[in-house]
Amino acid sequence: SSWSVGDRVGGIDFYSGDGSGAGSGIKASISYEVEAGVTGSTNSMVFRASGTTSGTKNLERMRIASNGATTFTSSVELGTNNTAINGRTTGGALVGMLKVDQFNNTQLGDSGGAYALELVGSSFLYTGGNATFAGDVGIGTASPDAKLEVDGAGYSFIAGYGSGNRRVNIGLDSTGEPSIQGTLSNGTARQILINPNGGNVGIGTVSPARNLHVHASSNTDVHLTNDA
Repeated sequence: SSWSVGDRVGGIDFYSGDGSGAGSGIKASISYEVEAGVTGSTNSMVFRASGTTSGTKNLERMRIASNGATTFTSSVELGTNNTAINGRTTGGALVGMLKVDQFNNTQLGDSGGAYALELVGSSFLYTGGNATFAGDVGIGTASPDAKLEVDGAGYSFIAGYGSGNRRVNIGLDSTGEPSIQGTLSNGTARQILINPNGGNVGIGTVSPARNLHVHASSNTDVHLTNDA
């Protein structure tokens, strides 16, 4: 016999005489339907269920195609504490996964730890590899004005680690003024090196001619003081 796409090869219907919600009739079904061709040999399993309002009776909720691809018409919820969706090749190798646990940890990638994206609890974002962004990135702001904008009180950017936990802090100091400060991890002030491997430093000029070149409109713009 000849088949058309969508024809039902077989299935099970669940009928209810309850007229509330979506109304009486077939409230749910599991059917084996023609996916492609006219021979009825390439088919999908289709799962339907009803909603709670009129016009939502026996609607498709999930479809498993002949190649194993599964599509859902709404969100997917698995378990009560942990959700894991794994992707595998035909040979069974794990090629991708999505996991969410009861501690609000979210992992996207593979289970070997090289996650493409990881959210730890509700506070941290971690990526195990390179991350690229096509637009601007904002931390502490929903409308960044540069490729990277970090908004927040105090030092918004801290870089460095090593012997003595030396680091450089960039942001606002305790008085709210823009600042670059070298410190140890305990807050003790630490020197900052500028061009330690060579190169001139310019203040007020884009073409410094000496190790330190300060350009000002008048001598009164340059001040050297000490505590003596």
